[in-house]
Amino acid sequence: MKKGILLISVGTSQLEAFEKTTRCLQKEIEERFEDWNCYIAISGAQILKKMNEKSEMPYFSVAEAFAQMLSDGIEEAVVQPTYLLNGMENDNMLEQIELHKARFQYLGIGKPLFSAKEDYIKTLHTILGEVNLKEEEALMLVGHGTNHLSNSAYQNLEYTAYTQGARNVFVGTMEEKSQRMALRKLTASGYKRVRLMPLLFVAGYHAKKDIAADSNSWKSVLEKAGYEVEPFMIGLGEIKGIRELFIEHLQKARSDRNSECENS
Repeated sequence: MKKGILLISVGTSQLEAFEKTTRCLQKEIEERFEDWNCYIAISGAQILKKMNEKSEMPYFSVAEAFAQMLSDGIEEAVVQPTYLLNGMENDNMLEQIELHKARFQYLGIGKPLFSAKEDYIKTLHTILGEVNLKEEEALMLVGHGTNHLSNSAYQNLEYTAYTQGARNVFVGTMEEKSQRMALRKLTASGYKRVRLMPLLFVAGYHAKKDIAADSNSWKSVLEKAGYEVEPFMIGLGEIKGIRELFIEHLQKARSDRNSECENS
């Protein structure tokens, strides 16, 4: 039985950033699971169009990727999103998967990054190990933000940092209200030096513009408030330990299939 893994990404118009994150994850999966073919799908239609305009190699939508897998004879598949949250993108992905599920003998689904308490702890320590904060320096993580209930994940991560003893870690989003709240917490903490980092799988154009640009950004707001700011502009997907957490979620989805077979 031919087996396949489908990575689903929101994509980015910056292909170099895509190579450092999603494509790198794909290569690691192919090395880890040699008997599984690994495919990539882009869930955002507009981003997909931009990527295909820039690249000689075609990128697929979710429907196109499933069609390619079936054409290649894949009968057993596992889908692993590169999303951080169980939010709107994940909900939309689940709806699309449901349309194709009956066409495979088995179609498993891996979970986004923040899906369990252990995910927050592992992510926190992985980020701190990568950033290597200096003495008397705070870390401000900036996520995208969403109107979905999953927006609570950002505060869950900040609370995890607090309970893990990392009282110098703060989490905000690109929404103005969240920015104000995070700034108040930072002011109360007494830290004057801030490492500013995207809480995004890929740090693309908009992330850099909204977080690290010299004007109308998180960086400019912090600097106007008197902070010494050092941007650390890498996507989470560029960190090997974070990619490993996604592979753990993928492995869990594969293990669930094995458990079903044993119990059937």
